[in-house]
Amino acid sequence: MTEIQAVFIDRDGTIGGTGHFIHPCDFQPYAYSKDAIHLLKAQGIPLFACTNQWRISKGQATMDDFYEEFKSDDLDDAFICPHGPDDECTCRKPKPGLLFEAAEKYHLDLSKTMFIGDTGTDMQAADAAGAKKILVRTG
Repeated sequence: MTEIQAVFIDRDGTIGGTGHFIHPCDFQPYAYSKDAIHLLKAQGIPLFACTNQWRISKGQATMDDFYEEFKSDDLDDAFICPHGPDDECTCRKPKPGLLFEAAEKYHLDLSKTMFIGDTGTDMQAADAAGAKKILVRTG
């Protein structure tokens, strides 16, 4: 089996929540999410949040709010798109910009990474970047 260099995990509907925006102060992971994160961490696999959070652009939360949340979830880093659905950016999923940013920062071969998500946009971003895809039915 190919060595996995990193795992990307979507937030809303994958780690917890309802699939919709919940401020980081109020966000609750699913009961099994922390265990799953710890199992991956025990294998020495870096874990990165990869999430669209357009409410940042509306002033309803900050990037730091999300970074603190992901740090408390024991994730190694977070790649966050703060742009709205109508903004022209390359980072908003289903575009793969967040994955390319992580690959550059951590020198990753994206074909040796996995993306865990609950929506088609997660899977489209993973596919466009060449990452392996895991679609969960929680969101």
